[in-house]
Amino acid sequence: DNNPFQFGEEAQYCIKWIKEFQAEKLRWEFYTINDLSTTNCNDFMKSFFNRFAPSIRQSPLHYTIFFNFLFTQFKILVDSKSLVNRRVYNHSIQYKHEATKNAIEIAKELFFTDASAKENDTQFCLCKKWQSSKFFLINQDGSISLMISNENDMKDEEREFLKKTNFVLLCWKEEMNKLQRLWKWITVNVYIPSNEDILEEKKKRIEVLCRSVGVPKEKKDAITKKLCEGEFKHYVLTYDNILKMVNIILNVRSNLPTVLMGETGCGKTALIKCLACATNTELEAVDIHGGIGRTHIHEVIKKCKERLKSMENMVESKENESQRNPKEIWLFLDEFNTSPDIGWFNELICNRSLDGIKIPDEIKILAACNPYRKRKLSKQEEEWFGGDQLAQYAYR
Repeated sequence: DNNPFQFGEEAQYCIKWIKEFQAEKLRWEFYTINDLSTTNCNDFMKSFFNRFAPSIRQSPLHYTIFFNFLFTQFKILVDSKSLVNRRVYNHSIQYKHEATKNAIEIAKELFFTDASAKENDTQFCLCKKWQSSKFFLINQDGSISLMISNENDMKDEEREFLKKTNFVLLCWKEEMNKLQRLWKWITVNVYIPSNEDILEEKKKRIEVLCRSVGVPKEKKDAITKKLCEGEFKHYVLTYDNILKMVNIILNVRSNLPTVLMGETGCGKTALIKCLACATNTELEAVDIHGGIGRTHIHEVIKKCKERLKSMENMVESKENESQRNPKEIWLFLDEFNTSPDIGWFNELICNRSLDGIKIPDEIKILAACNPYRKRKLSKQEEEWFGGDQLAQYAYR
């Protein structure tokens, strides 16, 4: 309870904002954030966490990741010109109140939900809700993206209001129709989209991605060009991928462990490369296998430190402004579960340390692994691998 980290600047700000939310002051057009004493912060934390997560043992790690995540959300709400409480067609809309409510609910679900699911349960239950629910994204530039299942369900007055307030409207049904038309073109050549149409649609989605991750206006054109050429020329940027990138960037900017899970070849590496390009960040990708050991990773970390130092020493000029983001480097560990030294990678990814030595905050660790999944063995395979317990898994 006396741990000083609990009352750091970010935690204090989050507690103040949550208390104003609970008092429903964020519904007002004008509001102030009141200061709180250390005692008030401590009392609030006890009551808040005991109420929302009584079954999970709380620790400094839980508090830290919870407040780090919420701080990245709340600081956008303060300055957003779109999230202003107002009246629309005789209806009062409290954008800041609703956005705060949703941010807290997401944080609770991410960090305080008991994740001990049964072996055969579907692990990504949230994905089912995406295409059937209405929800909005608060972009890093302060604008809003509204995602709905069917645009026809909206009233004309609502649609006009969204256009005036610079909302980005994303429709799942439209997305599925485009995929169906593309599938027909692939199979029976019923519909053949022109290269211009495909490129124009991709640029629209890149604009949504740039807003979501907070790309500066002066860099949007250059980044859009990169994502339409070279290795990204044939990369399909779906709304589903954009949502995954938003989730990843929130974790990265909150300094939380970021681990992607998926089958080999499902596009994890391509997605990370695309996101790194969109954020103009240096990416160091390492393919992990049985032969990759500590010595190799030590060399990679050393290389990243040297590159960070060289970027810091670069003289700022117009030429350098167009280069990679000098603030950080992303280290992507692909398929780390194939390494026999999995405990050591746990220290690297979760604790951000290497053999007890802390990694610089500017080096962000991202990782990808294959799912925990059993496979069915044939009778002959059972005879061959009967004594090998790991043989029953698709990925050892």
